Amino acid sequence: MIAFVSPSPLSSPANLSSIGGGGYVPARILRSFLKTPGSANIPIQAIGLSLYEKLGDHEGPEEAAGHTVTRTQWLDFSAVKNSDLVGKNILIVDEVDDTRTTLQYAVQELEKDVKEAARKLGRPDEKAKFSVFVLHVSDSMGERGERQG
Repeated sequence: MIAFVSPSPLSSPANLSSIGGGGYVPARILRSFLKTPGSANIPIQAIGLSLYEKLGDHEGPEEAAGHTVTRTQWLDFSAVKNSDLVGKNILIVDEVDDTRTTLQYAVQELEKDVKEAARKLGRPDEKAKFSVFVLHVSDSMGERGERQG
């Protein structure tokens, strides 16, 4: 199931921020469909966030959702012009939404970074518009993204 967590998710994004590892492939596919012919590619920027933790001391892939988001990779604003995000539409992409925790963290932290970039550029009133695209919302989320039970 493909789900949009926020309204107007595909309104001409200037940037795709993919949450690694699952968000990379969907972001690349989305870029192909969102690109306007004759225009430059929409940049894909990777952010690494982890909410999952290993269960037990045994070998194996068993993991469960943790309680704290760990930032493993973030945007390097020295390598990307700060103004590339200020006042722009940014689409955050991930493959699964289990708890909304990782997506909420990504939006809040990116909003803070863009607000700081706007302040440094002397454009404090310009805000970025964030939208979220996920391929699958887990069964613990309702149709509109509200937590169930």
